[in-house]
Amino acid sequence: MNSCNVVGRLGGDPEGGQSGDTTYCNFSVAVNGAGNSKDETGWFNVICFGPLASAVSSSLKKGALVAVSGRLQYNTWKNPAGEKRNAIKIAAFSVDFMEPRAQNSEQTAPAANAPPADDDDPFA
Repeated sequence: MNSCNVVGRLGGDPEGGQSGDTTYCNFSVAVNGAGNSKDETGWFNVICFGPLASAVSSSLKKGALVAVSGRLQYNTWKNPAGEKRNAIKIAAFSVDFMEPRAQNSEQTAPAANAPPADDDDPFA
């Protein structure tokens, strides 16, 4: 069985695009405790397609809290120098938005009791 679930914050704004008739969206998710220690942050690259990709790219911004469900996708290729490269991504079939949409909008002011944002901290 190939199944993966992560909950974390977007490390940057999603990058959407079109390939032929297929809409896609790439983004990264920062997850606490994903490294060798419970305090270490792990980064997961995610790709999604179709209506899900459109929803993610139009609704989410850097720092948004999401729950991603999908499968691991292993890709291999050769770079221009002929060296073999590989990468693992999560091919998402579900992305749950864990915060109200207004919190992900650049036009919305932070809540009165919210701590100041730290641009270097993906969990802020």
